[in-house]
Order: sequence, then C-alpha cells, then structure tokens
Amino acid sequence: MARREVTLARREHEGIRRWDPFAEMERLHREMDRLFDRLFPWSPITRWSTDTELGFEPAVDIYETGDELVVFATLPGVDMKDIQVEATADTLILRGERKPLLADENATVHFRSAWGGHGTFEARYDLPVEIDPNKVKATLRNGILEVRLPKVESARTKAVKVQVE
Repeated sequence: MARREVTLARREHEGIRRWDPFAEMERLHREMDRLFDRLFPWSPITRWSTDTELGFEPAVDIYETGDELVVFATLPGVDMKDIQVEATADTLILRGERKPLLADENATVHFRSAWGGHGTFEARYDLPVEIDPNKVKATLRNGILEVRLPKVESARTKAVKVQVE
C-alpha cells in the first residue's frame, strides 16, 4: 500500500520548536525520492521486467480560498465505491484502491509506467487551518476527486476596511 503523510505549514503560533537537522534531511530525502520516482518511473532493470509491480499514488493539489480549502486528487480509473474520504478539524485522509487496468492476470507485461500502477493507497494531510468536518463535500468527476473543506468561522479570511487618518 502506498502511504503518504503531508504536513502543510500552519499559520498560527504553535510554540517554539527545536530544529532537527536530521529530520529535515530525512524529509528532503523522501521528497527527492518522490521526485525521481515521478520523473523516472522505470530503470533499465525494471523497464522490461514482467514481474515489477508499481503501486498507485494520486497526485494532489491543495488550494486555500477565503472560506475553504479545496483539494484535487487525480484518480484515473478509480471507481467511486473504492474511495474513502475522512476529515477532522485539522486533517484530511484519502484512502482507496485502483484496480489493475487489465483484468487478465495471465497477460504478458512489456512496459509499465507510473500511471499504469495499481493497488491500495492512503494519504494523510495535516491542514494549515481548522475546518468544519461536518460540512466537507467530495465529488468525483472524470477521474478527478474534488474535496471542499469549509473553514471554521474563526479561520476565515475577513477584509476589514481601516480608516486612514
């Protein structure tokens, strides 16, 4: 199962944290691995291998507007019944399964790319603002999962006109 955890920067003060250079290097190492996996999903050894299984991990974009967070996850070939979305006040979890595109298990594989992978996935996102989990809405259209996470009233961006004297 492909597992992924992402922490987005929080805006509110969370206290003084001690900087750990080793944790930062480990985070950078994971990001570089992810980047190279996306750029080079095969190597000369695995490119022509018929027994190499590539997992599936959706690409995810997270946007923030004044009233909500909007998440888009690319889930080509994933059925709505195979997707689970969970939300708490500060976390979003996406779980699911992408079934093999070709059901014939005896078929010979000559080439696999990152987009041809299948399997279960789970991704957890620590959100940068507090949201109302009871008002979260998710829709799946044309292989794109859209999740709308309304912010709690105290986290919404409000413009206040300031009198200039």
